[in-house]
Amino acid sequence: MIDFYAVWCGPCKRLSPVVNAIADKYDGRVYVYKVNVDEAPALSQALGVRSIPMLMFVPVNGTPEIITGFLSQEQLEQKLKVLLK
Repeated sequence: MIDFYAVWCGPCKRLSPVVNAIADKYDGRVYVYKVNVDEAPALSQALGVRSIPMLMFVPVNGTPEIITGFLSQEQLEQKLKVLLK
């Protein structure tokens, strides 16, 4: 899972502890990477980041999926359960 964010983004600040909790809870099953769009503009542009926060799920098998905006921990866990099947 890749978390695209910016330090000035309010919803990104709200999502950060949710992503951190998921990283801890799913340690070893889900790899979490954080990309600051201001520090990595070329990567963000290449991956099609148009709004933040944006989560990109890249399963080992399957097609990458993107969710933009804030998600609660419960919503994020529901998404992961589907992807981890």
